[in-house]
This record gives sequence, C-alpha cells and structure tokens, in this order.
Amino acid sequence: MTQPLRPEELGSAIASVVVTDTETGDVCELSTRSDSACHFFERFAAGGDSVQLRLDWSDFGGSGQPRLDADFLDPATGKHRSLKGARRRSPWVSTTG
Repeated sequence: MTQPLRPEELGSAIASVVVTDTETGDVCELSTRSDSACHFFERFAAGGDSVQLRLDWSDFGGSGQPRLDADFLDPATGKHRSLKGARRRSPWVSTTG
C-alpha cells in the first residue's frame, strides 16, 4: 500500500487485520467502523482510563505503514478524554518515521 485510505476504501483494500500477542500467542482479529479508516483493538483499562488502540490507515506519516494511535476514554461515559496538562505532555510512540 502506498497511499492513505479513506473510510469508504478500507473494506475493499484490506479484507481483515489479525494481530498476535507475542507473549501469549493469542490471536485477535481487529474490528472496523463504517465511518473510519481504522482497525480497532479491544479496549483495555489503564489507570483511570479506558484505552482504545487503533491502526489508522488514513495517516501513514511518510513511512508506508499505518499509524498506531490511541484514544483515551472515560470508562463511565465512553467519551474521549481531552489532551490537557500531563496527558498532553506524556510520552507517546508512533509507528511512523
């Protein structure tokens, strides 16, 4: 793949994405949403947040690989947390170069 995808292109360009946990060997197929060019991991708890990792096929950042991104959500409401203060300054990792 050489170009980012739009949400309407995802299903025809990528049939499925399967990830393997290298420590446990567990295999999981990532989910999609019709309004997104992302594949989503299952949510997990981290501190006081619910975290949703996603492979974003609309954002390659020049590397030819989808960006691994995270959404931080309030577990009680399911709403996205804002990126303020310590959350904005915290370390982050990107799969793009």
